[in-house]
Formats: sequence, structure tokens, C-alpha cells
Amino acid sequence: MIKMLKNLFMLLCLMVSVSSAHSLEYWNQNSTYFVRLSLEETQKLSWCNTLPSKNNTDLIVSGTYFNPYNNKPVALIKRWKDIHFDQPTYIPPRPLLFLPLNNTPKITYDRTNLGRWSIGGGPMLVRNSIIHISTAEEKFKSDVKKSRVFMAVGITTNKELIFIATFNRSMKDIAWCFKFLKCTEAMRFDGGSSTYIYVKGEKEIGNRGRCSNYLFLLPK
Repeated sequence: MIKMLKNLFMLLCLMVSVSSAHSLEYWNQNSTYFVRLSLEETQKLSWCNTLPSKNNTDLIVSGTYFNPYNNKPVALIKRWKDIHFDQPTYIPPRPLLFLPLNNTPKITYDRTNLGRWSIGGGPMLVRNSIIHISTAEEKFKSDVKKSRVFMAVGITTNKELIFIATFNRSMKDIAWCFKFLKCTEAMRFDGGSSTYIYVKGEKEIGNRGRCSNYLFLLPK
């Protein structure tokens, strides 16, 4: 009962915080940081495996899981027809953030028709507008299940993209946030010491340079 009340309090705080629908909207609540991108901005989002310069970007967020021994991602990353990285064969299918060219973004398990670029993550947090945390199906280890520091991404009914960087919330808490923000799909990215978010003119938090790959938005 106490936990339910805490979750309700968090969502009520979010109701106060989300007061408009301006592009690249940013807000925070209790060490959890939110960025909402319009569909137009989402179509300009890109990926790289080196840390972008803050001078030339409006947004930088840490990306997907990587092997700390060789600094290479262990999730599917595809640009156009080229697979830059692929997940090991012993790992079951995990969700992808799929950004097609001049079309709406998706979070999906489907690996066909990947378009402009796609980046893997997991576990899924929201699927078909229902909270569904798929750690067991996707065979994630206990450190991912227990972590309260991570990056996540969701897609709203209006096809906006929402990034959440949390430094003190469980995956269930963040899944509820995505559901409250009307996300139809949401998934987790990497976490722990790799969690990083930079919003130009607003906030920079996390360990800059600790992740092997990033998503970023260039200025208009």
C-alpha cells in the first residue's frame, strides 16, 4: 500500500511538471530526468559510437549495452543496410528502437525493414500500452533487474519520443511513468555508471564518456 502511494505521488508530481508540449521539452522530478522530442525532432535523431561534442548538439543520451572489456555494443545496431554490431546468438530477441526515414518511430522486436537506423535495448517496459517488464523472457541478469540507475526510451500515442534517465527509480516505477505519459511502447537502455544525459541549456548529469555509444540531436 505504501509503495502504491509513493508511485501515485510521483505521478501527481509529473502532472504538475508536464505543463506544455513544446519541442525538446525537459523536466525533472526527484533525480529522474525527462526529455520529450517532437516527431520532427525524432526524425533528426542520430546515433554514434563516439561521444558527441556538447557545442554542436541539443541533446545527448547514453545508448545501449556494451562489453566493458572491448567497449563494443552487445545489442543490434544497424544503419541503413549495414549492421554495425549484433547481439550474441545466445541472447533471445530483444526490442529495438527503430527510426525509419521520414516516418514514425517504433519500438519493436521485428528486425525486418529496419530503415534509417535501429538500436537494440531491453527489457521491454511497456508493450501495446500495457506495462510488461520482460526481464525473464529476454534473459537479463539480476544486475539489470535490480538497477535503479538507467536510461530508457518510450514512444507516445502521438509518436513523440520520450527519454527518461533515472538515478533512483526501479524499472516498474519508470514503466508507470511511461504509461502515465501515454507511451504505447517503452524499453530500457544501458544503466549504472554508463547512464548519461545532456540537454543544452538545461542539464548535464551522469558519467560523460563512460558509454560506448550515444544518441544525439543536432541543432535545428
